[in-house]
Amino acid sequence: MIAIDHAIFFFINSHLVHPVCDVITKFFIQIPGEICIAFIGALGLFAGRKYTKFSSLIFLSAFVIARYSYKTVKLFVQRPRPFQTLDNVRLLLGPHDGFSFPSGHATTSFCLATVIAMRYPKLRYPIFIVAILVALSRPYIGVHYPSDILVGSILGIFIGYIVTKTATKYVEK
Repeated sequence: MIAIDHAIFFFINSHLVHPVCDVITKFFIQIPGEICIAFIGALGLFAGRKYTKFSSLIFLSAFVIARYSYKTVKLFVQRPRPFQTLDNVRLLLGPHDGFSFPSGHATTSFCLATVIAMRYPKLRYPIFIVAILVALSRPYIGVHYPSDILVGSILGIFIGYIVTKTATKYVEK
């Protein structure tokens, strides 16, 4: 399994490289994700109908739960990042702190994509494409293994689904 994980990592990190992708990835990595998420959530809270306001509460709640969940798992697993253990890793933006498993970006992007898809089904395809691109950017820049992405994505979908279903069933009505 580890060999497959490393092989897929190097395929994404070394063979899917393109200068245009580098520029786009560097641009989007510079945007602080937490600020964007808080802005989107606050915008829905203050500028929407009742349904939109409730969706924003679910969105922000799911984000907080996802964030603390992946950070807790990281503390227990403590898997080093690929650039710390492998040779010839193409590190696009310098070293990152913390542990690798699971990917926080994959967890939160899939969690929020799930919430949005469940509340606004017409957006499900574009929002999941964005989540996939966010997740794939992590091995591309050299900071996560594919298994980090896979587990983070599953964790995010699970949290987004549970939070949305629970809030819709017990709070919205």
